[in-house]
Amino acid sequence: MRISFRKYINLHRYLEDIHMAIQEFHINMEINPLLAIL
Repeated sequence: MRISFRKYINLHRYLEDIHMAIQEFHINMEINPLLAIL
């Protein structure tokens, strides 16, 4: 039970990191529209 719970927390953190990276990418695209066009 503990092992599966630990795996679930690790997966949640991994998905959170991906979500944050995607958010930062979209923010950069909004701040730098010229780079997005190029």
